[in-house]
Amino acid sequence: MKKRHVMPMIECSGSEYEIGRQYGEAAAQSLRTSLPFMKSSLMQMPYQADMNTVLGAARKYLDNVRAFDPGAVDRVRGMADGARISFDEVFALECYTELFVNFPGLTGMCTSFAARGPATKNGGTIIGQNVDWHPDTPLDLVRISREDGTRMLGLFLAGYGCYYLTSNSMGNCANLTLCPMGPVTMHVPFAFYLYKAMSCSTVGQAMDVLAAFARGIGYFHIADGKGKMFGIESVYDDYQIMEPVAGILVHGNHYATE
Repeated sequence: MKKRHVMPMIECSGSEYEIGRQYGEAAAQSLRTSLPFMKSSLMQMPYQADMNTVLGAARKYLDNVRAFDPGAVDRVRGMADGARISFDEVFALECYTELFVNFPGLTGMCTSFAARGPATKNGGTIIGQNVDWHPDTPLDLVRISREDGTRMLGLFLAGYGCYYLTSNSMGNCANLTLCPMGPVTMHVPFAFYLYKAMSCSTVGQAMDVLAAFARGIGYFHIADGKGKMFGIESVYDDYQIMEPVAGILVHGNHYATE
């Protein structure tokens, strides 16, 4: 009989700095392993980026993130202190998807879905996806208790959150969609705005965050236990909200709207 692998749960609570520090301490090995993974994945691409180039590219996002959510910078600082690695290294990990897209190379492919009402056996809401990404990516399952009372269960890939279930009965999917990204001054990396969106109280509020800050690197959809669900495609200067058809919302790695 095959032995089942059970992913340990990491518990985090308190201020954004404390949440980051607790995660950094518990996931220090994941974060340290993620650094050479990030470096090697970018080194293997035609750009042949060295680590100083990678960290410098990530720093271009810092002012945007600080203006978007100062607590996010505190969270990264906590992760760095907890894992005993530099702030710049942790911040680069949080920007990894943006860096990955900016350096040419092979990308992962995913398919997301959400279904509700007549499309499901008992009329409930179902959300899910396959995640086709690098098989050596460090994974962490993180349970977060925020000071505002929101609880979040997150799956972190290489140190940054991509998928959440929340106490507000919301869940999200995320697919990589590629297009010209426009000036870097327009961007907040998705690890930051997705966390902000999924800490909202309602799907509508979460979609407002995505509409304001999603800038072409990914497709997202969000659903809640009441059957509300929306998707968003974006490019660097525009976006399109997508709604379910016959109770089903589905998306791959290509754009479905003009």
